[in-house]
Amino acid sequence: DFGFNPPQNCHKKALQTNVFKGSAYLFFPLVFQAGDFKLTLATHSNNLQWVDLHQEIMGKPNEVIGVYIDKNEVESFRANETLYKESCEYLKKFLEKLKERFKQEDAKALAIRDIMQYFKQEPQARKHIKSILDKEVAAIAQYRPDIVESWKYYQEFERMCEEMDK
Repeated sequence: DFGFNPPQNCHKKALQTNVFKGSAYLFFPLVFQAGDFKLTLATHSNNLQWVDLHQEIMGKPNEVIGVYIDKNEVESFRANETLYKESCEYLKKFLEKLKERFKQEDAKALAIRDIMQYFKQEPQARKHIKSILDKEVAAIAQYRPDIVESWKYYQEFERMCEEMDK
């Protein structure tokens, strides 16, 4: 939709796999060249040299992704009315599509139930992870059992191991 080159075959598998929510953010920052101006899409920035144009472009506050431009260039960018308008229209469409895509990717992400189901079906993997967790959690359990007790999914995993390995 936006004229990007398609991924090379060697990258396709990585781009089709989504193991956790938010993994699509790993592709940031993205840099757009608008005439002589560089616009950077990034998850929140602390760069004091940047001004965020997200609200100007989208008409609402920055949710997760900012559209940043160097603060010394922002007025020149806005003054170039045609370039500014075309860039904003393009980025608005791009950000809307990107938001849709993030929802799709997040929906494909592995959920706890998927992981638990895997461990139910794979006793060797379950036992291997159990042995690692037993070692790693031992010190915490010794000094702060309250913390270990608060780990909902760890407790669920422990119950599953007890039941399945009887």
